This record gives sequence, C-alpha cells and structure tokens, in this order.
Amino acid sequence: MKIRILIILILFIYFILIQGIDIYAFSSKEEYLWIEFGKCMREKDGSLTLPLELNYGRFPGAKQGLKGLDEVSVFYSLSETDHNGKPVFYTARIQQDKQNYSVNINSSKQNRFIVFAQAKKKQNKVTIRYLAKTSFFLFGHSFSKKKTTRIILSREINRQLEIRIIPEFQCWPQTGNSVKIIPVFKKGYLAEKAISLFDQNMPQVEIMTNEKGECVYVPREDKRLNQKGETAFKQAVIVAEEDQGGIKHISSYTLLLHRSRFKNYKFFMGIAIFLGTMAAVFLFVIAGRKRIKF
Repeated sequence: MKIRILIILILFIYFILIQGIDIYAFSSKEEYLWIEFGKCMREKDGSLTLPLELNYGRFPGAKQGLKGLDEVSVFYSLSETDHNGKPVFYTARIQQDKQNYSVNINSSKQNRFIVFAQAKKKQNKVTIRYLAKTSFFLFGHSFSKKKTTRIILSREINRQLEIRIIPEFQCWPQTGNSVKIIPVFKKGYLAEKAISLFDQNMPQVEIMTNEKGECVYVPREDKRLNQKGETAFKQAVIVAEEDQGGIKHISSYTLLLHRSRFKNYKFFMGIAIFLGTMAAVFLFVIAGRKRIKF
C-alpha cells in the first residue's frame, strides 16, 4: 500500500514539474485588455447587433474593470480602403455601466469586421500600452433603406504590437481547425517569441514563434463545448508582450470557437446508413434486371 502511494506521489510530482513547464512557463504574468463576445441579436429590421465587452485583468474569470486605465477607445474596420490604399477605421461608441464597458457592432448586410480596443496606464514609471483585437462576420439582412451612420476615425492608431491570424475570417470558426498566429511589432516579425493562449475551458498554454515569426495553434476538441447545442461557442485569448525603451506593449486577440462539426457526427452510424443505402440500391438494380425480358 505504501509503495503504491509513493508511486502515485512520484507520478504527480513528475506531472507538475515536467508538464507544468510546458503549460505555464511562458504564460503572461501581466494583466491585459481583451474583447469578449456577447450573444448576437437579430433586430426588428433584419440587421444584426453583436455586443462586445471590454475587459481588463486575466481571461476568463479575473476581471478587474477598466477604471484604472486611461484613453480607452474602440475602433473597427470593414475591410475598406481609402484612395491611398490605407484601411478605413470607424469609431465605436463605448457604453459604460459602472465598471462594465461595451460596444454594439451593427450590420444591415453581410460585412467582415476587425475590431480594436486600446488603452494605456502608468505603472512604476513605466507606460503600458494595451491593444485588443478580434475579427468576425456579421450576416445582416435588413429590409430598411436607412443607411447605418458610421463615424470615420480621424487620428492615427497605435498598433505597434499587433497579433494577426491567418485566416483572418472564418464563417464558422471551430475547434480542430488550425490558425496561424503572427505577432507584429512596428511592422516587423518577432522570431522565437513566446505567445500565451488562454482557453475558456482548457489549461493555459504557450507556444513559440519560429524563425519567421509565425506559429500554428490548433484548438483542441472540447468535451464541455461538444455537450452544448449546435450554435454554442467559447472564446480563446492570445496574448503577446514586448518591451522597448520604458514602454511595455501588451496585445491580445480573441478567437471565437464553435464545436467541431466533424467530431459530433456519429461515424459508425453514418457508415451503417451509407452501407445500408448502397445495399438497397444494389438489390433494387438486381431485381429490376431480373424483370427485364429480352
């Protein structure tokens, strides 16, 4: 009995010391700003409104509110460019309820949105600049002829440290689909850079960029998500950090993930139905041939 307990303790310590290094060694030690998805709503006119919540702290549960941050702003793009080929950004109106900050993104037709939120604060004589980002489709079908009023952002955007993903847009982002992550600092790639990933249902992990400044993330199958409905989703937040000259940049990217459609198919049931259908067709053809007289 004592030997069995000793073996269990050794295995437990091994898991903490060895596996824990992979999971937690490079995860972000700083708080960060991130965007969190709400439930999309269909309006009476057929347009879609997606509420997005702004959070600061550590995803998913350690939220601190945004009162300690300065210059909080939100802006977005619809993949449009101006006459100089530069992306056009619009200002989003922030709604504040006590410590809760949110924006509503509305679309009367099919649009591709990239949303940014930014803020900064002073901490121990160091300026910390935060950038949060996400992207998504909205498939609005408004029958109203009234055009949505959008205010063009007139100032420059501080996007010195930005996380980009490929593909940027997916109709149905889901677990099991690979995503290429590219952290960009001052338009240059960051080779051998640690990237932290905070999944809503899974342990936090870290991955390193390669010599090209890229890494690939494949969200694992999630049993808790699989047990929910077809349209259920969860979120994962990617975080990167970079210091330079007394200024710390902390950037995040929020991924919206649905359960894998292929993982939820009944494989053996599908094979059985397929073989049964083939057998029925075969018997039908044979029976038909026997009835034909030459």
